[in-house]
Amino acid sequence: MKIIDVYRQRRSIRSFVPGAIDTDIWHEILEAGRIAATSRGKQARRFITITDPLAISETVEQAKMQVFLKDCSALVVGCQTSEAASASDVIISMAQMEAVAVSHGLGTLWLGVFDRDVVRRRINLPEGYKEVLMMAFGHPAEPGQQPPKLPLTEVFRENSF
Repeated sequence: MKIIDVYRQRRSIRSFVPGAIDTDIWHEILEAGRIAATSRGKQARRFITITDPLAISETVEQAKMQVFLKDCSALVVGCQTSEAASASDVIISMAQMEAVAVSHGLGTLWLGVFDRDVVRRRINLPEGYKEVLMMAFGHPAEPGQQPPKLPLTEVFRENSF
């Protein structure tokens, strides 16, 4: 499958079927995040995976997240290792992880709104680290919807606006 086809299939999934992700597929997803490009090659990002169903459910409830997330297979918290690190390094890694997940028929959802203090405590995030975002991974219960996209000519300009 071409990577552009993976991106065309990608949807924000808001309904998951409980169940673990195959171990080999999960390791491939994590490997995609590990090998992602980083600013100056510093690799100043770390990821905490939450895969225990009870821990996922408690995190969702305590961090005031949407209740449907309790059925996802994993939550991944992407963190900068310092304020000087680039949040874009975390985002690039998460985007690569998402592409691999979608290529295997899994669903994902980017999470930027949650009680950050609760999540920091739950994952024992060290001082100086900063949680950038989270992503839910799992088996989609429904295919999800793709909103209409603007044409290329509206999104991109050449040389100036």
